[in-house]
Amino acid sequence: LVAAEVLSQEQLDTALKLQENAEGRKPRLGSVIVEVGWAGEEEIARALAQQLHIAYVDLAAVVPDIPAIHLVPRTLARRHQLVPISTTDEGIVIAMADPTNVVAIDDVRATLGGRRVSVVVATPAAIREAEDRFYSSSLGGSDLLGRLGAAADAEVVPSDQEIDVTGSELEALEQSAHSGPIVGLVNAILADAIAARATDIHIEPQQTEVKVRYRVDGLLRETMSLPKQVQSLVISRLKIISGMDIAERRKPQDGRSRVLVNNQETDTRVSSVPTFAGEKIVIRLLPTGKGAQSPHELGLEDFQRELVFRNLQAPQGLIIFTGPTGSGKTSTMYSGIDHIRSPERNIVTLEDPIEYQLHGINQIPIDDKTSLSFARGLRSVLRQDPDVIMVGEVRDLETAQIVMQSAMTGHLVLTSLHTNDAVSAVTRLADLGVEPYLIAAALNMVVAQRLLRVICAKCTAPAEVSGHILSLLGLTVADFEGATPMKGAGCDRCSFSGYRGRTGIYEVLTVTPQLREQITAQVSDISLAYSARTAGMWSLRRSGLAKVKAGITTLEEMLRVTHVEREEISRCPACRQEVDKAFLVCPYCQEDLSEDLCASCGREVEAAWSVCPYCRAEITHKSQAHSAKPRILVVDDDPSLVTLVGAMYGGEFEIAHADSGEEGIRKATLERPDLILLDLWLPDVMGVEIAERLRDSAATSLIPVIMLTGDDSSEVASLRAGVDDYVTKPFDEDTLRARMESALRRAGRVRVR
Repeated sequence: LVAAEVLSQEQLDTALKLQENAEGRKPRLGSVIVEVGWAGEEEIARALAQQLHIAYVDLAAVVPDIPAIHLVPRTLARRHQLVPISTTDEGIVIAMADPTNVVAIDDVRATLGGRRVSVVVATPAAIREAEDRFYSSSLGGSDLLGRLGAAADAEVVPSDQEIDVTGSELEALEQSAHSGPIVGLVNAILADAIAARATDIHIEPQQTEVKVRYRVDGLLRETMSLPKQVQSLVISRLKIISGMDIAERRKPQDGRSRVLVNNQETDTRVSSVPTFAGEKIVIRLLPTGKGAQSPHELGLEDFQRELVFRNLQAPQGLIIFTGPTGSGKTSTMYSGIDHIRSPERNIVTLEDPIEYQLHGINQIPIDDKTSLSFARGLRSVLRQDPDVIMVGEVRDLETAQIVMQSAMTGHLVLTSLHTNDAVSAVTRLADLGVEPYLIAAALNMVVAQRLLRVICAKCTAPAEVSGHILSLLGLTVADFEGATPMKGAGCDRCSFSGYRGRTGIYEVLTVTPQLREQITAQVSDISLAYSARTAGMWSLRRSGLAKVKAGITTLEEMLRVTHVEREEISRCPACRQEVDKAFLVCPYCQEDLSEDLCASCGREVEAAWSVCPYCRAEITHKSQAHSAKPRILVVDDDPSLVTLVGAMYGGEFEIAHADSGEEGIRKATLERPDLILLDLWLPDVMGVEIAERLRDSAATSLIPVIMLTGDDSSEVASLRAGVDDYVTKPFDEDTLRARMESALRRAGRVRVR
């Protein structure tokens, strides 16, 4: 420590005196140095490892080795402050805070019957944490992977970037992150997300678990919860395959990789940020080889598509695509570029990043590391004799001015902005500092857009029109004369959401001579919007209404998408799905999400109020009507089992009931109970098939399932289907209670008394 300049000689002398003068059992010198604050545990451990010429290991990156853990009892590990790391051909590798403790090494060797014991060094705090993580749960990486085994087989092609870590720490991290169970688990999550048509994967560490959510059709969907013990291993694996620094956990990082699933390649963009509970990872999934959509597939109305085609054929001018992030602007621009692509045109794009590769198009990636910005790249492109230029986004005045000049000097320019509607694009350019006369001269068309979910074709059914929603939209029942609004009832194909896929709604603003005069005169947005509607422009809401009348989407979805300001996400109290606070009804379970009203006077009340300030009546909020208790789902056509379980756990659990297999699948997917009691003989589907389907779905694969039956001949088939336990009828109450509590404890979902 002195040679490494961690301690001064004076500090060392003082520490030795403190050690000598300590009462009772003499503390170790390292403990004294840490206690007075002159060095940390990691510095002490690394110095000790260097002095003894053995390896130092970061236990946070080590995967639990179940065979090794079974060889060393926890009492022995705790007594000597050590943990087993892995087995070898000759014996075992253990991590110790004090590798000079020969008594501990001899005890481990005796437990192993004289086999060889290899030692590495770790900090005392890391060993305590690792002991809890290694021994506290029987759910290891292999078991977890087995429960997710229904995911497609995925092959991950790592990035070519080098990992900036060296020495024994890299070796330990790579060995853990490359282990079979963790590799399989990460691959299974990636494959399952791709199969679910997800665009993003969110891996979010919590205090006691790791949440995995997919963004499907524009909304996040909670898919599974992983044990806390695999958090660092999963994150390390993702960082390794993405070319990120696995030793850096305090700074945001970005990386990329490629996934091969069923011979379909998908590029991933990986982002990590440090949070209180650990690093959060977000993975953007970008299918490679995917061509641009046809303009006929975008959702444009016929007259809107003709307007877009006409402006795309113009020799010069500016076309702006506008909308929030994730509204499909880039896909629409790609479609437009693909539509006008020809050997006679030199088309150049500036993108950050390049999402889809188009044949015959010169695509240039923006790179901040090389100082290639949109403005600098655009200046260079203008010297490349372009006919059509696509600029991914206008972010500053410099880029906006060059775009304007390009559009007025013989080039057709396509770009995007972030505004709520088409008219606001003019205001946005003016706010950037572009002169109004330049906007009026260069601008040809603005296309505002949103993506809304499409009703699932498999479970579509007629829907009743809510008068409350109609009033919010400014509509009446007469607006639906001759049309039949539809909804999705929910099925396994759409994960019981009622929606599958998305389509676009558009606001196409063509700049007429009248609008050019108004833009130059700097009239208000209201006046511009009135003139645009007079010229035949459909608003986003009107485009959405056309989709509702055609049975493509629902009124609730149209209200969600066309709401101007999107607020913080909240959770539906009935089905626990994440919903927008602007929702009046849950799109997953049709639960009423409108504001709380006082039952006495009918006025709106706030969530924190317990008494109505208008009439002094006691308030019962809707959220109080829904139990926050853990849930047990009973799948049995015999209601007597529901009565029995309710009598056993009615005060501790919320008991849900499904009288058929299909209804059980639906409720398990939507409500995600903490335990499922499944009857073998159901009126529609055998319980064994239901168990297999529960395990095949990532959303239900980790929920413990107990099979109940009067037939003990199907026990083996049930266990192979994935059930956690098998109880034969008739059974007594104590037996069932013990089996249920055991399954809940093993899964780590709910603590039972």
